[in-house]
Amino acid sequence: MIYYTDEHVTVRGLKESDAEYFASEERTQGWNSTREKYDMRLRHQAEGRCLALVADLDGVPAGYINLYFSMSEGPFAGSEWPEIVDFGVLQKFQKRGIGTILMDAAERLAAERSDTVCLAVGLHNGYGSAQRMYAKRGYIPDGTGAWYAGKPCTPYDSVCTVDDDLVIFMSKQLKSEAVTRFESENIRYVDVTELLTDDYLTMVNDLENVGRFISRRTEPVTRAEELGWIHGVITEKPPLFSMIEKQTGEFIGNIELRAPDGTCAELGISITAAKQERGFGKEAIAAILGYGRRELGLKRVFLKVYPENARAIHVYGKCGFSEYDRTEDEIFMEQEL
Repeated sequence: MIYYTDEHVTVRGLKESDAEYFASEERTQGWNSTREKYDMRLRHQAEGRCLALVADLDGVPAGYINLYFSMSEGPFAGSEWPEIVDFGVLQKFQKRGIGTILMDAAERLAAERSDTVCLAVGLHNGYGSAQRMYAKRGYIPDGTGAWYAGKPCTPYDSVCTVDDDLVIFMSKQLKSEAVTRFESENIRYVDVTELLTDDYLTMVNDLENVGRFISRRTEPVTRAEELGWIHGVITEKPPLFSMIEKQTGEFIGNIELRAPDGTCAELGISITAAKQERGFGKEAIAAILGYGRRELGLKRVFLKVYPENARAIHVYGKCGFSEYDRTEDEIFMEQEL
């Protein structure tokens, strides 16, 4: 089974040949690893208890993650929330976005079964990178504190050892409707969200209809890059919104007022190919200009557009923008509010 694929990375099911491969590679890293753990994952997968995933980088196994369909111990036992277990990327393949791709795949599969996914993470510094990743992805500690060997630790007790059995439990809500900030006749304007990651990638990587008008970039945007952008937007909270069609609930595109500075800001808009030439652009521009005037006190909005984007230039003109400058590569248009 293939769960994800792009130009370099494929996420697939664990195979028998992976067991000795990962055990050997981890021993090379200095770990006391054997194949028994991987053989157990294969058995559990065959029994329908979990999905065991492997990420291949250019055809070479690079990392793994496991999604169990329920948690058998800890504070979430009996909740029927899927649990992410035993997530790792071989050291020689780290810092290439593989961990992010594996987590994305596991969370998508978890979302098919539940609105929440959970996990346990070790507390010693060997788990430092994982702790940071989980926090950045929105995982929240459950509040029961540290557990050791399946039991909660008692305050001021000193019987536990700081090893892999000393953990905290965390969970993340997967399915939640993006927050609507304002609306126009046919469109809801919502916060940028990981829930729309696939829609964002479909749009920006459609170089013929969308991507070439956003930037001069010619290579596809990776999932890791897009998630980095999403997390930056969520943290910085600029006036940037995703557009959702009211009638269908489908993604239309993104619209923003870049770097509002006093009473002036730059307009940016992109619409996914399936929603183009349906009047959404004109409606959205009118709505964001009203938002900018009303909420941000803007007096002037300008934009930049590539000369070959004739359709956008026509729409901007219809929306009241007029050209005030141009270079060989860009046309500058503005509107007083």
